[in-house]
Amino acid sequence: DTEALILIQTGKYEAAVEILREATIDDPTGVSSFHMALAYQKLNKLPESLIAWNEAKKRNIRLTDFHPLEYESFTRFKTDFNLN
Repeated sequence: DTEALILIQTGKYEAAVEILREATIDDPTGVSSFHMALAYQKLNKLPESLIAWNEAKKRNIRLTDFHPLEYESFTRFKTDFNLN
């Protein structure tokens, strides 16, 4: 998941999605599902992004699950989609 996050930060969204697909199969977490949602959002694949977000919500994702440096992207994502 860390590698995928770096890929997202460097604009390599497709590569991030590929890594996150494997990560969410091998060890599904709310954080990895959120990172998938973020990568899809950056690719403008909004339906896929919301599906990944719903998976993150099923895993009870919360702001405190993230490193403080990720708080802004988590909050911005929720704001962009008007999510709770």
